[in-house]
Amino acid sequence: MTPLSRTFRAAALLLGASLAAQGTPTLLVDVEALAPDNPGAFSQPGRMSGLTWGSYLDFAADADGTGSELWRTDGTAAVTWLHAELQPGALGSWPGRPARAGAQLLLAATQTEAPAQPIGREPFALPVMACAEPVGNPCSLDPATAPLARGDGTPSLGDATFALHLDAAPSSIALLVLGDPVDVALAPCELRVANITPPLVLLTDANGAASVPLPIPAAPAFAGLRVGAQWAVLETGGPLLGFAAASNGVDLVLQSQCAA
Repeated sequence: MTPLSRTFRAAALLLGASLAAQGTPTLLVDVEALAPDNPGAFSQPGRMSGLTWGSYLDFAADADGTGSELWRTDGTAAVTWLHAELQPGALGSWPGRPARAGAQLLLAATQTEAPAQPIGREPFALPVMACAEPVGNPCSLDPATAPLARGDGTPSLGDATFALHLDAAPSSIALLVLGDPVDVALAPCELRVANITPPLVLLTDANGAASVPLPIPAAPAFAGLRVGAQWAVLETGGPLLGFAAASNGVDLVLQSQCAA
């Protein structure tokens, strides 16, 4: 066996092992079957956003009767639905890959005929789902214990179980602040919160973990509200003002879990 053929054989074995580890793909939902006009057709799902809103994902699919439009799923057949029909009728708007900008979901879509305004392909904005997105990078003298912040759960309206979590150095004093989300360089760290609330002081446990419950009010007035969160962990000679390490930020959008 030549060296080249051995390389191909090894690559094939690795690919086979990788596919086996991933398990057997299963059909999530037959989107086309949800439209009864042409049950033999196929939906051609694609352009997955790559972004999740809590436990939801947006994607484009072509269902008979609507054309290619924006769909939403939580990974189950029971909770997969047409999220936005930007070009009513069978033609479809052919939405592009969505991206979050603040509390909005931005995407390109096409409107060419009534009842939509025939404006061609233009940018559109929709409300995002509730999300807690880690942003930026931590800074610390020791990369192994650099403080990492994340949300536990989804900040959807009325969710009493949502919390903010920190992984950092064990048995350390940590300060959590909330405020307006920003992106300001404070070399070598990043400031991710402005107009902050008084800090909440905690002590990380023996594993370096700390968690703060942050129940989300059910009031509709909070829908679309953005909140930034960031931790500072006391560290002698640390890069943040000489006495602390800083976590990455967490950008929260409060919203109904099934925002239209």
